[in-house]
Amino acid sequence: MADPQIKAEVLSQSEVDSLLNLVAEEAVKTGKTAQTFQFNTPASLTTGKLRRVRIKHEEFAVNLTAELTQLLKGEFIVRLANLETISHLALIDALLGPTYLEMFRLEPLTGVGLLEGSPRLGLTVISRMMGGKGQPVKEERTFTDLELTVMSQFVEVILNTYASSWQRRDQ
Repeated sequence: MADPQIKAEVLSQSEVDSLLNLVAEEAVKTGKTAQTFQFNTPASLTTGKLRRVRIKHEEFAVNLTAELTQLLKGEFIVRLANLETISHLALIDALLGPTYLEMFRLEPLTGVGLLEGSPRLGLTVISRMMGGKGQPVKEERTFTDLELTVMSQFVEVILNTYASSWQRRDQ
């Protein structure tokens, strides 16, 4: 239920433009420049860069399979299903229903990474990590605080494996 003290306010386009002008004026006064982002078009990668990203992600899938099989004490297979660049809006539209999102930064890559996962998969993995059978969960629900703590350990393994894939030198 919404807090009655918090009042939602919709701004008109002219009010938004005025605010943007104020920010721009302040940036000029302080010498700080605003950085423009274009979320409507995906970043384009050259064929060579896209091939390198695909190779790194395939390496990541192999390494993650080994890490998660060991962590979960059972067979866990990870495969690269698809690799594409999409716009920010297309990404948001693709996120159906409840989802688990984790933002991260990784050198030498620029920008922010986004790890997305189904809560059903997360709850199944949490069950396995807590000593259960890891049977698929049928219900869609939010995580409890304890489940979020266990999920963060699972995500840490994923991100560490992903980082190690990018830190290895190409041979």
